[in-house]
Amino acid sequence: MKPTNKHDLLHVLLLNNRSFNKNYFLVAIFCATVLLPASHAFALQIAPSDFRYSPKIHEVAYEVIGQTLPPSISWNSRPGAFRFITEVPKNISLDVKTGVVKWDKGLQPGKYHFIIEAYNKGGTATATLSVIRDKRPVVTPTFFEYYPPKRVAPAGVAGQSLPPKLPRDVNVGTFAFEKELSPEITIDKLTGIIRWTADVAPGVYKFKVLRKEKYATAKANYFLSISKKIATSRGIQFQLAPNPTASDIVIRYYLEHPQRVRFDLFSETGQLLETLLPPTLQPKGQHELQRSLSNLPRGLLWCRMQTETSGSKTLKLVIDK
Repeated sequence: MKPTNKHDLLHVLLLNNRSFNKNYFLVAIFCATVLLPASHAFALQIAPSDFRYSPKIHEVAYEVIGQTLPPSISWNSRPGAFRFITEVPKNISLDVKTGVVKWDKGLQPGKYHFIIEAYNKGGTATATLSVIRDKRPVVTPTFFEYYPPKRVAPAGVAGQSLPPKLPRDVNVGTFAFEKELSPEITIDKLTGIIRWTADVAPGVYKFKVLRKEKYATAKANYFLSISKKIATSRGIQFQLAPNPTASDIVIRYYLEHPQRVRFDLFSETGQLLETLLPPTLQPKGQHELQRSLSNLPRGLLWCRMQTETSGSKTLKLVIDK
């Protein structure tokens, strides 16, 4: 048998009596005591080494997603993979190929310590890692209030409150009733405006309004009293002066209760020419609107007042230049 490596050489030296002599015996001893132990020692040195995470401790804010950097490791020419060898929460995960540890938004406040193992065919190495999640921040809710806080309204008439007062640069939040009192009374979750229909039953309604921010909730009270007396509406009232006009116009109008109002100008054939006032929430009472019409041609126009709950009314306007 012709030897092809050191194992075959030893086999030939020890088993082939015809070629055995003193010199061959010495070579055999050398192979058994030096070459073979050295080769086995080399085989044991392929396990991963120098395995560590930097930094080892990660302090993370509440509800913030994050991850570690890939760990430092030497695979010694034998690539492998990673795994947890301690129990971890479901909100923490490990990339088995890169060793990157990730945590999601749902990780609860607390201290989490665990051990990660790197392994290949030659063996294993371990490293420790800690994730410290901060507690939920304590936030003072933004104060808000309704003004006036109480509204007396006649039965049979729809209406609404004014928006609640809030400080400038306020945190984002939404409005809701703490408890629903009547399906005919609703609240706008973005503006906090309380609205009621003409079908709401007479009585006194006391609301607790919540304003929910990310980490805090504030409360405010609002009272609505619907009287038993049916309101006698005077209808939509508005005037144009002067009429005819050469350039400027003054519109005077009265609102029986707070609501959104819009004014538009139309040509004689009904084509929209200009919006004098976009939909705007205005309080109860007398109002006055001044506009310049110098850019409009001479002729007959129509001015329409449209309200949120009282309908609309159109008046004729003459431009005489």
